[in-house]
Amino acid sequence: MVNSRNHNTYPKSKSCNGENQWQANQKQLQIQNLPQKTTKAAETKASKTTAKSKATKAPAAKAAKDAKAPAPKLKLMTKEQLVGHFATKFNVTRKNAQEMLDELSNLIVSEIKNSGGFVLPNVGKFLKAVRSERMGINPQNRQKKLIPAKTVVKFRVAKACLDGVTN
Repeated sequence: MVNSRNHNTYPKSKSCNGENQWQANQKQLQIQNLPQKTTKAAETKASKTTAKSKATKAPAAKAAKDAKAPAPKLKLMTKEQLVGHFATKFNVTRKNAQEMLDELSNLIVSEIKNSGGFVLPNVGKFLKAVRSERMGINPQNRQKKLIPAKTVVKFRVAKACLDGVTN
């Protein structure tokens, strides 16, 4: 049997009322996609059933909304908190801790710029990488556009850091 719509062949297994399986599936899909009845009797029946379902299923609906809620945002340490931690840990003033942190940041940037990488022991490795130019497509109008080459910084996590986080 060849279907004129999509030319797929289906086995002629008969369902309980003499239709083949494809016809039974099509009828089931049509039943699911039918628009709701708009008669007054149907509207009153629907309003009664929705009132009952709201009364009986309200806690379950609220629980479902809570289950779909996004994960809470992470509380990441700010720069001020990091400076305060270093100041108390190494028994120095906050100003000195701020200067040390700024110097570390400047050193990382200059080393990546000059030598192409910087290793922070037991934490990871910063690497400079060059992305070559490539052709991109604007998804709105499907026009091709040349994306120029650019330099980016990549970070590879050290095994010691990864093991400390996962274990």
